[in-house]
Amino acid sequence: MRHCENDYAVSEILGVIFVLTTMTTAISMTLFWAIPSMDEAKANERVQSVINQFRFLDDAVNDVIGQSGNSSHIVNLAVDSGKLGISGVGDRFVVYYSLWYSQAGNFSFNVSGMGDADNRKFWLNISDRPLLYSFYINISYIYLNENERINVGGNQGEDTPIIKPITTKTDLVDFVRIDIICMAPTQISLFGGGWHGSDYKESIVGRIWLSDSGAIHFDTASSSGSRRVVYENNGVISTKQSKKQLDLKPSFYDGYFEHAKKAHEYEPSWWFRYGNPCYMQYMRFIQLRPDSDIVSSSGRAIYKIMVKNNYSVIAHETRIATRGEQETSLYLQIFGDNADVWREYFRSIYCSVKEVSENTLRFVKTIYIVLDFSRCDIGLERLG
Repeated sequence: MRHCENDYAVSEILGVIFVLTTMTTAISMTLFWAIPSMDEAKANERVQSVINQFRFLDDAVNDVIGQSGNSSHIVNLAVDSGKLGISGVGDRFVVYYSLWYSQAGNFSFNVSGMGDADNRKFWLNISDRPLLYSFYINISYIYLNENERINVGGNQGEDTPIIKPITTKTDLVDFVRIDIICMAPTQISLFGGGWHGSDYKESIVGRIWLSDSGAIHFDTASSSGSRRVVYENNGVISTKQSKKQLDLKPSFYDGYFEHAKKAHEYEPSWWFRYGNPCYMQYMRFIQLRPDSDIVSSSGRAIYKIMVKNNYSVIAHETRIATRGEQETSLYLQIFGDNADVWREYFRSIYCSVKEVSENTLRFVKTIYIVLDFSRCDIGLERLG
């Protein structure tokens, strides 16, 4: 009888141990699985909320750019945690193309070194050019309203490529236009065993645009790591565990076909003899620049974002291929944290795109090029 009572006591102890073990296991699973899952869900909700609010910001940017004068627009953005900031750097877009064709010969060139740490040096490679032509470049620092002229050379009488490092006195940042100018001889004579030119006439034969986009960015943390949402150049890019995706594609893509339609109406039909608007390249680049004492703030808050159109640095470029050359090529280089996302986007929407290097895309069979550059000043104010 006493033996049975001991067995009953042991069973009670084992029951208590089993209950405690079960509770401990449940608590551990909650700590290691449920809470991180709930934290991740909250982070996903927070990120999606910012993405949706950036869509309204994009509408405001498009609205002020489309208006004349120094127009402005206010957008409120609410977050429950995280950090919101404005950067004047963002990703860098470099566009370049030839502006010249002649029976005397073609002109083609490439640039490199515009995405490294040295903002006062790049390489110019003139691979195809007529004989007896010499070149120099004129750099317009549009954000400073300054210019700089640098001689390139020409190796008269030789057809070897010109590969030259260009060193500037001012940083190539923000918004810059570089014109490649040739000095073409109007008189050619033969003496001293070779051909020589004289009485040179200047012509712009190539152009390079450099635009630093600037960005508005939101950062938050989750159990899986840091999360980031970036608004730049009419697009929204989100990052999760080092994986980036374009959540809002630039709305200026609609204008691609509108410009093709207008060009077809007003320009000779031979420019669109292929019957395909893919032979037109329309690109729009928008800069965002901080315009307030506050450039970042953290925590739960409602922010007032003031978007103002800055017409001091707006530019528009149209390039049409001539009858002789039939078509031209446009090159696009992209540098920065989101460069891969932007390259994939441009490859997806434009026809006849080739990747000629890690950072360079070449748009071939181009008949009509339209480039738009705009700038918006962004003010940030914390309301509470």
